[in-house]
Amino acid sequence: MKDQSTTNMILLRNWGKYAEFATLSFPLYELNELSDYSSAKIGDQKVYGNYSKGNYGIATLFRHEGELYFSINEQFIQLVDAFGATHTLNAESSVLTIHANCRTIIEIPYVSKATSMVYEFDPTPFVEPEDFDFFLFVFNVLNDTGRRSRIYTGC
Repeated sequence: MKDQSTTNMILLRNWGKYAEFATLSFPLYELNELSDYSSAKIGDQKVYGNYSKGNYGIATLFRHEGELYFSINEQFIQLVDAFGATHTLNAESSVLTIHANCRTIIEIPYVSKATSMVYEFDPTPFVEPEDFDFFLFVFNVLNDTGRRSRIYTGC
């Protein structure tokens, strides 16, 4: 079994397409999407993060050697305790802002899929808006200390 601490290849799952995976070479930021997960030579390696692609580029949230990271377009942020986030969600434009010590580190405007999905009868009453919105998920993780410490630990 591969131990995450002995390799720089991190297995990530696509946030919007559950059956798609990629490997992330850290810290080189080489994201290689796997064409067929079942035939990939990753053995029993565990998923240590997620990635999302959109008009903003490629964003990732992952854990490496016990530390949580967020990246967007090759800009990495190690998410230590001082980091937090704010999130504005609306139909026209949503914004995720990551901040530390009252200073904006990064601001990401995007259009959320969660606001465009309106059903008279919701066929998926057990899911949350974050299941359709990667940046809302990142916001929720950053603002929940327990969740932040548990996510992607391989348990």
